[in-house]
Amino acid sequence: MPGIDGTEQYVAPGSPTKTGRWREPIERDPTFYQIPYASLVPRGAKNVLVAGRLLDADRGAFGAARVMVNCNQTGQAAGTAAYLALRSEADVSQVSCDKLRDCLRGQGAIVI
Repeated sequence: MPGIDGTEQYVAPGSPTKTGRWREPIERDPTFYQIPYASLVPRGAKNVLVAGRLLDADRGAFGAARVMVNCNQTGQAAGTAAYLALRSEADVSQVSCDKLRDCLRGQGAIVI
């Protein structure tokens, strides 16, 4: 199971727990994680967005992202991205992440 501080533990029944790192240590570890917009845009689909528990993530990340507050946040992001795509007559995969973040901030969403 990965941690946002870069540590991970691999636990398998009947085997000793293996401890390691998925990234090198840094001076100050993050106290949050982010869900990239790309994980809401399914590959190979045109103008489809997913939100909530449908997002693309590995097992460890999904365990953290599937909680209700994140489902609400990805739903807000997907709805806002759909609006931006419609307004600019573009595919949802072409929505600017910077514009999406700005629009979400304007709605009062917490965006880091």
